[in-house]
Amino acid sequence: MDIEYLKAIYPVELPKYEILGRKLGTILNEILEESRVHTIGYRVKGIESLIGKIVDKPKYDVLTDITDLCGLRIITNLESDIEYVENILRQNFNIDEANCRDHRKRPANDFGYLSLHLVLSLGPDRENLPENIQIKGLKAEVQIRSILQHAWAEIEHDLGYKNSEDIPDDLKRGANRLSAILEAADLEFVRLKNLKLAHIQAASNAIAFKSESNTIIDTINIQVLDENSGPLNAIRDMLADKYQIRFIKKNNYNNVFRNFIFFGISYLEQLEKDLNNNKKFLIKFVDFLFSRRTDKPQYIRFEAPLEYYLHFLGSANDEEYWDAYRHYGSSDCKNTITEVTDFIQLHKDSIQ
Repeated sequence: MDIEYLKAIYPVELPKYEILGRKLGTILNEILEESRVHTIGYRVKGIESLIGKIVDKPKYDVLTDITDLCGLRIITNLESDIEYVENILRQNFNIDEANCRDHRKRPANDFGYLSLHLVLSLGPDRENLPENIQIKGLKAEVQIRSILQHAWAEIEHDLGYKNSEDIPDDLKRGANRLSAILEAADLEFVRLKNLKLAHIQAASNAIAFKSESNTIIDTINIQVLDENSGPLNAIRDMLADKYQIRFIKKNNYNNVFRNFIFFGISYLEQLEKDLNNNKKFLIKFVDFLFSRRTDKPQYIRFEAPLEYYLHFLGSANDEEYWDAYRHYGSSDCKNTITEVTDFIQLHKDSIQ
């Protein structure tokens, strides 16, 4: 390919690849789950970089033979998310298999750059849309790697180790050792995620099948119960319908977990049973609470009904018991319950 001709034609073609990058970035943000993807970015190859590529690899006849003029990078949270991203891309785009490269497939004793490169263009459902005619058939290279794989790629590039066979053995050994550590950490994060998912599934099964076993409560399975509890969701429905309350989900169950200790609640099944037994009273308790509150909140935390359940238990006795509950675990003995009302009377009224 003639360099002078390239210098003349590329600035004319460059805007098309800018459009392609923006379009693909928008589509990828729409079709990929946010929880699995850390960042999505794109770049268009500059003229100097392009000339260097052609000089280094004089095998291209026309500009469209070069498949990475537009490049995108998808950084996933975990190594296991790469396959998920690959499957979504294969379902939504035309894939140029001949130019795809899987750099994760390396010899067993070889550590280093790990990344999946897919070359793609708009799929048949998008390429014929009027707004995409200008970029129909243009290809982009998408690099898919995990956060830790990306960290290594950046470090490797900065140290000048990438594709270098001539560095001293002690440096090469150190680089391989660091790469192996990052690869092992990536796999360990995947294992921890799977353990958490298994823990959540066990809690869901205990709730769904009314298990007679004793599942020790923790902050993870408390959240599972909270999201699937009939009584707690009934309270949320009542608050939304009657008081126009909206909920903000923060997934912070540390204080709730601590207060279960006060009441001697140790097992998930025990907690679910007590919530169901007291459902009618709990709804009345919270209804009376909001009708008597001097403030009129528009938003409360999603976890609040579970805290109201604890208030219901804490106000079931006398003032001394209530005072012990509301100060439980508080080093400065300040009242952390902000609703201003007589909880003892509230409890009495709700069980009548």
